[in-house]
Amino acid sequence: MRPHVRLLGVHPVLVGLLCLQAAVLLFDVLSFRSAGLTFVAVNARGAVTGLLAVVGVWGYFAAYPGRNPREWVLGETFLVLALFLTLGALLGPAQYGSAALNRPYIDHALAAADAAVGVDVSTYAVWTRQHPLLADVLTRAYSTLLPQFFLPLLLLGFVLRDRKGLWEYIGLMHIAAAVTVICFALWPAACPPQHYGFEPVGIDQSRVYRHLAGLREGAMTVVRADDLDGLVSMPSFHVLGAICVTWVFRRRWWIAAPLVVVNALLTLATVATGVHYVVDVAASFALFPCIVWLYRRVEPLIEPGAVRQ
Repeated sequence: MRPHVRLLGVHPVLVGLLCLQAAVLLFDVLSFRSAGLTFVAVNARGAVTGLLAVVGVWGYFAAYPGRNPREWVLGETFLVLALFLTLGALLGPAQYGSAALNRPYIDHALAAADAAVGVDVSTYAVWTRQHPLLADVLTRAYSTLLPQFFLPLLLLGFVLRDRKGLWEYIGLMHIAAAVTVICFALWPAACPPQHYGFEPVGIDQSRVYRHLAGLREGAMTVVRADDLDGLVSMPSFHVLGAICVTWVFRRRWWIAAPLVVVNALLTLATVATGVHYVVDVAASFALFPCIVWLYRRVEPLIEPGAVRQ
């Protein structure tokens, strides 16, 4: 007998994630049109071909699943990979559409929140700059986020064949991305170096400043896919994404332990290099339990015969 379609990736959670992606796409289109922005997709044919190839591999496994449940998870991994790639493609432009809404910056409020607990990240950046070895370690940790994003796909999907962890990861990432974009659209921030007037340590933010200024002043009218950057300050998606990656390996200490060390350094880097307010990091940690709670409301729906709790 064929496995239930939910065991091949076709379940309400998939539908929900696709609907969320559709909502982000609609926001991209409407915000770009409202701001007079034009999006230039570089090598769009190659990207679409690659995405269709990934979906096609999942389609093959769905059509010919075999008898081994571990093979079914392998097919689902390609589906989750496709969801991850499309989310990334939609999230970049969404940041630019959000910035173009030209909402007032909240840097004064963020800086005041930091000051209320006796923190000034500009002084941290000065101290970090005086310790080159530490600065190098922190900036290297900060740059590990993108490779980390693919780690759950590789280990949970292709190696461990953990479908529950795989869907938890992609679900958490979708919710985290949506929350981040919403917060940035409503409460944008220029980030500490712009607010305080200093250079961050080891992390080039010049393109971020240039793009934010161009979007808000109307000077930037063309957004290229190969020239995107991370514009969000609050909450820190660097920290929120790193927490998501670490969390899905919580039952496997031999993987989670190194991730805790690297991501503790990554989190420290967001403040010590001056690229984020402390409150940005605090907001990420505060939001994460809410994201987990929300995903757990729908998680049972990936199983056959599951009902909403």
